[in-house]
Amino acid sequence: MRTVIISLACLSAIGCATTLPVVNKEEINKQMTLVNVSDGVNRDEALILARNYMVNTGYDYDWNVNKPKTIEDAGDYWAITFPPLEDGWGSGRRKQSEITFQHLLPYFVHVTKADGSISVTKVEIKNK
Repeated sequence: MRTVIISLACLSAIGCATTLPVVNKEEINKQMTLVNVSDGVNRDEALILARNYMVNTGYDYDWNVNKPKTIEDAGDYWAITFPPLEDGWGSGRRKQSEITFQHLLPYFVHVTKADGSISVTKVEIKNK
């Protein structure tokens, strides 16, 4: 009976576990060598620049850099949205006690088409 209970506990633990995506930083660095902003920035280059920004600022810890939610042409810039990492509990890699509302929102990166410069839109929550 004890063996059955232990087996069921192991199977349920395995079934509940999810794997968070791993960012291949070497691949992003390799892709960065291919980006040429002197002729403007296309959609693919904008994604590479945005992913590089997210990784080098450490935001890949909380947001899914591998799968952007949207990549939109916004006129003078590319608007790229990265969704928060999900582990099934809404916390990504962080402990529940470390979660802030900011970690549950998407991260917005804008890449200027002319020169590849990066700007971000930060969502701030103010208590009343």
